[in-house]
Amino acid sequence: MRFPLQKARAHLIEKANTWPIVWVDTVDECAADYDERVVYTVRPTTMAKYMVGLHEIGHLHHPHTAGLVNEAQAWAWAAINSHPDFEPWRDYRLWRTLSSYFATHLPWPGDPAEPA
Repeated sequence: MRFPLQKARAHLIEKANTWPIVWVDTVDECAADYDERVVYTVRPTTMAKYMVGLHEIGHLHHPHTAGLVNEAQAWAWAAINSHPDFEPWRDYRLWRTLSSYFATHLPWPGDPAEPA
C-alpha cells in the first residue's frame, strides 16, 4: 500500500489555513516562521514527512511557548490533527523516527544552552 501523497499534501494545505507552505528539500530545512506566518516543510512522501509538516504548522498554533514545551506542543498538535485515513501508517517505525526528530532539540551535557 502506497502512502497517499496527494491527500497528505492537500491535508497539510488545509491545516495551514491561510499560512503559505514553502516546500523544502530536507527535514533539516523545515521550520515555522512566526513573523512571516510561513511554514517550510518537506513534501509529504512518507507518513513521517507528513507528520513533520503538521508539526511545523503546530508551531504556528503555539507561538508563545519556547524550547521543549513548544516542541512537545507542536508534536501533540500534529498527532491530534493527523488525518484519520492515515492510521495504517502509524506504527512503531513512525514513532521511532519522530522521537529521533524530537531528540535533536534536547540539550546534551556541555551544551551551552543547557541550564546550570
